[in-house]
Amino acid sequence: MSDLFQEPDNATPLTPDEKHQLIPAHIAYRSELNEAEQENIARAQDWALGRRRNLLREKFIKDLHRRMLGDVWRWAGKFRTSERNLGIAPFPNGNGRHARLMADLLVMSLAGERLSWGRASLRNAGNMRQRYIAALAAADKHDIGPLLAFARS
Repeated sequence: MSDLFQEPDNATPLTPDEKHQLIPAHIAYRSELNEAEQENIARAQDWALGRRRNLLREKFIKDLHRRMLGDVWRWAGKFRTSERNLGIAPFPNGNGRHARLMADLLVMSLAGERLSWGRASLRNAGNMRQRYIAALAAADKHDIGPLLAFARS
């Protein structure tokens, strides 16, 4: 089992204050944290898919993030208060998972099919995560093709 706060490669690191905002006292290992977050995210998906919402309102964006991680982290649904070397400045963590669910909801609201996102979990390091990170890096350079291809693969 790995250290609880050892982030995977290219993951947004948490500040010491953010690390102290973990809610479940029983969590000691990264695998337990991943499991708790995934259970919370599954409930948030059910909530989001079962409602008709204005997806692009800030309130919905924050509510969705809070529902995705709010049983695990006190900072869920709140924007970052510190700068990071990765990504932009929305939430302390969970941005990729949040963005993928938001993209799915938006596509589905336009009568499209939910995206596949490589058809595998991106939590674990490996070829799938490396492809995803490379696609994100290309999108940061205004080449969205690899990300669209990954999302539909």
